[in-house]
Amino acid sequence: MKVARVAAGAAALCMVLGATASHAADSSASATVSGCVDLARQVKEAINSNQQSPNLHEAQTLSAAGREFCSNQRYSEGVSRYNKALEILNVGMMTQKDAPRAQ
Repeated sequence: MKVARVAAGAAALCMVLGATASHAADSSASATVSGCVDLARQVKEAINSNQQSPNLHEAQTLSAAGREFCSNQRYSEGVSRYNKALEILNVGMMTQKDAPRAQ
């Protein structure tokens, strides 16, 4: 059983590191392993892009919790933590007036 968990965790990690597709933050991501993988990538990018955020430490803690839940096949709880991390980093919360305009 432990070997299966380790193998699943390693597979998920490989998928995260190998993911190249770009997706917008989606708060309704499905509570599946692919939902976890996609959100893990988004959170990692958001954390890297928001190093000065006052919520950085909390986002990192939520990301670690999300990873732990997803690794233990508790996808719904993992997706919830990842979404919360994105929320506190204000990812995907840009309004139309904040968006850069084409020149």
